[in-house]
Amino acid sequence: MFRPGDVIPVSSPYLVRHQQHRDDHEVFAMAGEEFPKCRLCGEAVLFVALDGSVFRARDPLMSDPDFAPAASASNGA
Repeated sequence: MFRPGDVIPVSSPYLVRHQQHRDDHEVFAMAGEEFPKCRLCGEAVLFVALDGSVFRARDPLMSDPDFAPAASASNGA
C-alpha cells in the first residue's frame, strides 16, 4: 500500500481507498510522480497496486477531481 507523498514505483493501475467520502475506485498512475493527497480526506487515502491484466478504469489519476492540482480545482471546492 502507498500513501500520499510516496513516489509511484511503476506505471500501473491502482485501487484508491478513501477514508469516508467516496467508494474505492481505480485509477492509472505514472511512475516517478508522487501519490497525491485527496482534496477531501487529505492524507487519509491509500493506493494499492492492481494487476494490470484486469484493470478496468480508463482515467489517469490526475484527471480525477479529488486529486486534481489545486490550481485547476474549482473555487468553492
